[in-house]
Amino acid sequence: MPKRSGAQGWFAADQQQLPSYEWLSRDWLRGWAETSAGRLANLRGEDGWDDPRVATLLPWRKRSLDVWAQRDALLHIVETAPQTVVHLDFWPHNLFITDDNRVVAIDWSQVGIGAIAQDLDQITLDTVWMHVHPDADITQLEDAVLPAYASGLRAAGFDVSDAALRLCYAAAAAVKYVPLLELQVTQVRDPEAVVKAEQRFGRPFAEVTATKSRVVRRAVELGEWALGSAS
Repeated sequence: MPKRSGAQGWFAADQQQLPSYEWLSRDWLRGWAETSAGRLANLRGEDGWDDPRVATLLPWRKRSLDVWAQRDALLHIVETAPQTVVHLDFWPHNLFITDDNRVVAIDWSQVGIGAIAQDLDQITLDTVWMHVHPDADITQLEDAVLPAYASGLRAAGFDVSDAALRLCYAAAAAVKYVPLLELQVTQVRDPEAVVKAEQRFGRPFAEVTATKSRVVRRAVELGEWALGSAS
């Protein structure tokens, strides 16, 4: 196995080299979807939606549910894509750059087998969702991350088209982030949860939700695009 970047490409190029250790996670995204399905049912009621602090989520409510209703098609895209070893918690706070410009990832507690590009939404969408860079342009992050990732895959011997890579990224991101719409609506009903969110992110809850609504919007757009591209 290579000791430099491109390990995901190396595994994707030769599926027989995928490790089979029992402790590796598998079908993580499907498990996430199954866990989220019950919570998403709450969005069909009206409780919490009249609170002005979640008003920025309202435009995405119906479209989120429409995308979510087709989650099996999105999961099919991810699960039939080339598989590799994935980190599954690859957000900025788990990444460090050493003095000699190597990137080191920590917290491998969820490591397992998943699709190419499945880690990327944690660099793009999660960067905004978790307020690491709350005002960042998500599409600009994608335009920086996806081509660089594709270059790494190809350098490791896995030849993948930009379209195929973006399709897998979009499908995985939609399944992961569309159901998070429910979290803000649930939190706004709980005064203690609102206080904790405001303390954590250093902003009023309405501003926190406005930032997160941009992530939900992008997840919806990605899901709609993936479904349209795969049809």
